[in-house]
Amino acid sequence: MMTAVGVPMIWMGEEFGEHVPMSEQSNKIDWTLLENDANKDLREYYRTLIRFRTSNPACRSNNVDFFHEDPDAGVLCFQRFDDEGSVIVVALNLSDDTLEDYTVTNFPLDGPCREITNDSALVASESAVTLDLPRRAGFLFTKGEADG
Repeated sequence: MMTAVGVPMIWMGEEFGEHVPMSEQSNKIDWTLLENDANKDLREYYRTLIRFRTSNPACRSNNVDFFHEDPDAGVLCFQRFDDEGSVIVVALNLSDDTLEDYTVTNFPLDGPCREITNDSALVASESAVTLDLPRRAGFLFTKGEADG
């Protein structure tokens, strides 16, 4: 959602793990959830994505290119880019299976890349990259070195 074209919507406390379903009754957000480490971690994850989105011009453009689609494996990869050269790459494993040593072809970044959500590094070469993709997971890449 944070990498899609348009304005993202965060719904009723989802950024920190609120789990009460929507109803016609008045529901107050349970702020005590932020006392739990897992909920704090989820909120920090959202903060990371929001900071990235607001600081990256590619996220504000309408340009999107789906460069790798593998329906059998459940993998979808796309890039967002602007006219000044800002590029982000999203790799999604939408399946229930972990995919180890999965090769993403047509990868638009070359050389050192940084994965944003866990600040890890990889090197893309010859328009391909090999990734371990956990089930139902997504990764967000930019050009450059990891910080850590």
